[in-house]
Amino acid sequence: VRRMEHHVLAVAMEATANEKYYNNLLWLEYLKRCRDLVDTSFTGRDLSKALSALARSKQSIVDKNAAHARITEDIIAIAEKRILGASSSKISFATPLQIAWVAFGISKLCRLGAEQLASLARSFTELLTDNPNVRLSAKDCGMAIEAFRGGNADLLECLSARLYPGIHTYDFSEWKVTWVCLATAILQGQNKGILPTKQHTASGRAL
Repeated sequence: VRRMEHHVLAVAMEATANEKYYNNLLWLEYLKRCRDLVDTSFTGRDLSKALSALARSKQSIVDKNAAHARITEDIIAIAEKRILGASSSKISFATPLQIAWVAFGISKLCRLGAEQLASLARSFTELLTDNPNVRLSAKDCGMAIEAFRGGNADLLECLSARLYPGIHTYDFSEWKVTWVCLATAILQGQNKGILPTKQHTASGRAL
């Protein structure tokens, strides 16, 4: 059990990140343990689960409790070093969704530094270009574009190239901010003319 503690903790954080299950003391312990484990044991999957939980429940977990906020800052600072390769064990990601959640979570919890933003964007792009069989969902794109909206031409070009050939297979109602952000970014100067002429409508939930 001890060997799997980081996986169990990440899943527990993800499962209890809502008002219904919120417990101040429990979350204090979760965050303290997360701070201990994120430096060595956490995988890209674990980090994505932990940060998605914190981002989704930021108001109840982080904003209303100074101790929670301080520990969250520590967690992100440690995660930054691993993402940038500045620690003894650089964190690796297995899927675009893991990177998207980490980037999106950090962008919601704190201001992304330019170096960190570039590193995450590079990882996201490399993961897609290194393996063309990696499935990219509308949700992955939406979170990544939202997190990297500061601008990354290589990432945008990669997303455009991957999205365009199968544009009609994506359910943009699932994550309508994808379509809005991608279209806006392209129309602002990157890959003009790549958008299909057929009009799409988007409805549903956007983050």
